[in-house]
Amino acid sequence: MFAGSMVRWCAGSMLALAATTAAFAQATASPDQALKVRVEQRLTQMRARGIKAAVQGTSVTLSGSVASAGAKQDLINDILKVEGVKEIVSELNIGKAESDQKLAERVADQMRRSTYFTVFDDVEIGVDNGVVTLTGFVTQPIKSDDLAKRAAHVDGVQEFVNKLEVLPASLADDRLRSIIANTIYRDPIFSNYASQAIPPIHIIVRNSSVLLTGVVNSEVERRQAENIVRGISGIIGVQNALRVER
Repeated sequence: MFAGSMVRWCAGSMLALAATTAAFAQATASPDQALKVRVEQRLTQMRARGIKAAVQGTSVTLSGSVASAGAKQDLINDILKVEGVKEIVSELNIGKAESDQKLAERVADQMRRSTYFTVFDDVEIGVDNGVVTLTGFVTQPIKSDDLAKRAAHVDGVQEFVNKLEVLPASLADDRLRSIIANTIYRDPIFSNYASQAIPPIHIIVRNSSVLLTGVVNSEVERRQAENIVRGISGIIGVQNALRVER
């Protein structure tokens, strides 16, 4: 009985001593060391493998490799939420895509995957040495946000610029969009396009003025689409920017 009691007492004492030692180490750690521990804990929670953090005062320098500009910004934003972090110095590297053309194709694929993107929006993708720029028109701010997020997170995107213009809210323009789309895609010339998830003729309406963009199969289709729109009442002007697919 006595021996058993001694064993239990020694084990309890060792645990208490270990806890006291850990608490003492934490209490006596320098502010930089304490902040570094918190940052590394957050990196572990984020599963940010291969990312290193150096701490000086309230400034954290991050180094390592990430997949995209979006992933880089996500990482920075998350570390800025760590208690005590006031500044991030980025030495993060982004892996490059095989080519700008391949990168543009992957960005375009992400645009098509967006549930927000419709025939009433138009997006042009520019890529220059890994820098992706989106230009064009969307009907709602949420569409701009979603498309930007998708583009920025494509692997290989070094930097991202969002120049999408959100069209002004207008019930009159919404009505015209619906009428134009129904009239075009019910026309026998364009009926084969109607079954596509995102038909190729895009209809941009702003203050009752219409811009047609996208791709058609022939000059006949290009002219017919414009003629259809010009025959709809309530439209102030029509600009035909449709391209003929070669």
